Amino acid sequence: MKKLRSVTAIFIALVCLSYLPTAQAQESKKDKKAKKSRELKELLEGKRFTFRAQQAYPMGGGTWQLTSQYDFTVKGDSAICFLPYFGRAFTAPINPSEGGVKFTSTKFDYQLKARRKGGWEIQLKPRDVANIQFISMSITESGYGSLQVTDNTRQPIRFDGIVENPDSP
Repeated sequence: MKKLRSVTAIFIALVCLSYLPTAQAQESKKDKKAKKSRELKELLEGKRFTFRAQQAYPMGGGTWQLTSQYDFTVKGDSAICFLPYFGRAFTAPINPSEGGVKFTSTKFDYQLKARRKGGWEIQLKPRDVANIQFISMSITESGYGSLQVTDNTRQPIRFDGIVENPDSP
């Protein structure tokens, strides 16, 4: 009977010890997630971030997987947009190289709001770009985001991608 108790005690001790590293790993995962969320919040509040588009969703339907690097960058006093466009345009550009959503704005209104269930909403309205009405973004705490471009001369288009530090490679 004593042998059974000691074997049982050793078994229970081993089971308890096997759960310790898992609990520590879960805490470090939570710490990493909280750190990433804090860093992302600092980037958004400081107006220093890059949205890297991975998929495009035109109003006409369908999904376009983007294989080239397209992005929207905000660096303090400038907003630089280099995104493709798929959809219906109501007027054609005079210069064919002006296709897509390409602009640089130095005069824009920037509003950042926290969402109730975590994450952030951004409204950016360029005042020195003729066709773009506004750009709205929805960003999760983990860095995934959705960006919608509303244009005066084209149907709106939405992009999904990730938000990151513009200085990271």
